[in-house]
Amino acid sequence: MKKRIIKLTIISLLLIIGIIILVVTISKNKKSYVARDPYDKSKFVMFEDTPKDKIFELSNNRFEFRLNSANTQFEVKDKTTNQQWLSSPEKLNEQTATELSELFVVYYERQLETPKSVSVLDESIKFNKYGFRFENNSLDVLYEIGGKREISFTDLPRKVPVEKFEELILKPLEELGKEDSDVRRNISFLKSRFMLLKEENVYFLRDITAQDALDIIYDLIFVKSDYTEDDYIEDNTKYGFPIHEDIPYFEFVVKYLLTDKGLKVQIINDSIYETEKFQIAYIDVLPYFGVGNINDYGFTVIPDGSGIFIDHENGRYNTTTYEKRIYGTDLSVESGLMVQPEEQEVIKLPMYAYSKNDYGFINVVESSDSMTSIRAAFRTTTRNNVYTNKIPYVHYRYLIRERDAFNFASSSSTQRVSIWTSEYNKEDFMSEYIFVEDGKEYYNFASEYQEYLKANFNFKNKTNEDILHLTFLGGYKEKKYFLGFSYETVNALTKASKIMEIADKINSNNDLSISYQGWSNDGIKATSMKNISFNNKVASKKQIKNLLKDANSKNIDLYLEFNANTAYTDKKISVNKDVNKTLLQNTVAYNKYNLATTLADRSTMNKYYLNTNYSTKVYDQILKFSNKNELSNIVISDDGSRLSSNFTNKKVIFRNELIDTFDTNINKLDSKNIALRDSNFYGIIKANKILDVKTIGTRHRMVDYSIPFMQLVLNGLVDYYSASINLDTSKSIKWHQLKAIETGSKMQFTLSYEDTVNLINTEYSNYYSTFYNNWIETINSTYNYLKNTGIYESRIVGHKVLNADATIVEVEYENGSKYVINYLNETVIESEVK
Repeated sequence: MKKRIIKLTIISLLLIIGIIILVVTISKNKKSYVARDPYDKSKFVMFEDTPKDKIFELSNNRFEFRLNSANTQFEVKDKTTNQQWLSSPEKLNEQTATELSELFVVYYERQLETPKSVSVLDESIKFNKYGFRFENNSLDVLYEIGGKREISFTDLPRKVPVEKFEELILKPLEELGKEDSDVRRNISFLKSRFMLLKEENVYFLRDITAQDALDIIYDLIFVKSDYTEDDYIEDNTKYGFPIHEDIPYFEFVVKYLLTDKGLKVQIINDSIYETEKFQIAYIDVLPYFGVGNINDYGFTVIPDGSGIFIDHENGRYNTTTYEKRIYGTDLSVESGLMVQPEEQEVIKLPMYAYSKNDYGFINVVESSDSMTSIRAAFRTTTRNNVYTNKIPYVHYRYLIRERDAFNFASSSSTQRVSIWTSEYNKEDFMSEYIFVEDGKEYYNFASEYQEYLKANFNFKNKTNEDILHLTFLGGYKEKKYFLGFSYETVNALTKASKIMEIADKINSNNDLSISYQGWSNDGIKATSMKNISFNNKVASKKQIKNLLKDANSKNIDLYLEFNANTAYTDKKISVNKDVNKTLLQNTVAYNKYNLATTLADRSTMNKYYLNTNYSTKVYDQILKFSNKNELSNIVISDDGSRLSSNFTNKKVIFRNELIDTFDTNINKLDSKNIALRDSNFYGIIKANKILDVKTIGTRHRMVDYSIPFMQLVLNGLVDYYSASINLDTSKSIKWHQLKAIETGSKMQFTLSYEDTVNLINTEYSNYYSTFYNNWIETINSTYNYLKNTGIYESRIVGHKVLNADATIVEVEYENGSKYVINYLNETVIESEVK
């Protein structure tokens, strides 16, 4: 037993030491906290100065906005439908929780725990600590949240040296008391509470519990005498008494503005007040706006992967909360470098849709989208096993900082240690609620969002005639041995000279495009492309020029693929200088995962994520190379799809700043035709075509099924292609053909000239099914089948799910064709719309 106790003690000590080392590592060289400049609050009228029962109103031709000054709850009325949207649900019964009246919730960082919430309802509205500013047909609401509201016993000095007490406290008070009877009377009370301890030569404060007494003593000592806060800290520290604890206090301003389509909500970043001790992690924004309840019906759509559909009456009310970052988890999160994360799709569009009783809205993030999460769940209450409240909600969480967490485990306990950036996001959060008159079908929400994109972004002339895209694989690294020594050589899967030979076997009529991946820099897993290096086994500079010329003569758009954001191996880069870092200052480098252990396989090549300074140089090289070689078509293979922040000490780059750099760099290629792979929204609006668009969504427990919401939005705006059909051998060719009809996706295949049997059990094993000779017949038959449907010459105008698990769907095209697709038996029935 004694040995066991010793063993547990040692383990606990090691755990504590590990935590200490981590905290020291975090603190070392960490940038000092820099507070925001003071925000001008001079024009705000605080609640106590606002007329009683004041209702603030905004209006335009379609909408009315009314905010109640008593609690800052508001409603938006759509005058065309008479539909009212409330900031929080009405209270139906006694079980309706008070928390459902929350408008905003602030969370602040904690080292050894998850962020702690502070209720704006309980810590601002309840105490009438808020104000209003009405100008330029908008309404701003200032919330002052938390802070110290009353004096406690620990706020007073417990022992004060006699000389200090008499000189700094009694003497000034007695002088003041000569003219103030209240002070004179209270001095007697003060003397009765402080007892002289002659042996210690101090005055000792006896216990006080009454709030009035605490207030009187505090006022006498800190307001009316010469005794200061510094004196208090000095004395309580000297005599071993606690110093009063700092209490979290925050401020921020929310702006409301009506638009022709709905309501804009903006959190003004400059208005955020926090302290170094209590740094804000994130803010939940209007979590219960517009929600339904037990007597309502509807659904939520989130553009996760292709899109996910949540029926508000699906009975999955006790599942875990759905929460995901827009544009995916940050690749600089430490845990992903070591352990394979759960396979999930990514939210590609900064919006969600909410339907209630055949009306609805889409909520579009217009600022700080990359620093925002989407959260969805059900809030329920029951009585006698019967639901009395059933509230499906979805909202945004606005992130102020990036964070990471680590668990230190012993045999008996686990301690979570959190770390975060001292630097903070400086971009406002802004979203627009766009109200939809007909919210019966999710297609109507996709159509509304498409109209929003047309009105706000340039999508003219972004669709092309090509309906088939072939990706050709260039070089790959192979390990060989000579006299017992290993070395690496680059071999070709497809030489440049063989590409057009294969293309000639495809029965396409000028509607084929081609991209060449791995044509330089050691092949598919390319080294840094800041400098272009050719390998004659794959493609020489002359062969590339001949390939481009040959493709152009046959009216085929040929794209060369570049990696602008990543580099395999440390060849040509300085890892310490050119690569992003985690919060622990480790290099952001990924390896393939071991499928058996789910751990990173360190024997595989490192994939480094380059910082913005370096990737900008790569883009400059791409522009230089393309101009010199008359290259008009470019695929950026690795930028636009995932984000890797740079947490290098004192040089932190947040996700929104990464996107700003991406915009700047991609604009350099404005004269080129740009294709991106699996792109997020910020890339979609820049590209001419999108490859590898997902056709499924994440299967969260509260999700009913996937829908092609992404494709419904993009259809007719920009060319989009599904992931390569032959790389997904888990589905039949027929399934892929049906999915193309359902989603309007164009086709893609990935091919190699050489047989790929040798790639099995290598780092390139995911390409084992690309040998072109096995696919020519399938490509031609798939091409002919889909082309003859006429779907690529039309536009999707309707989509419905016809059974509970979306294995039977209906899609309608503008040319009058309607298809009922059954994935259970892989059949399709075509009919004409009457």
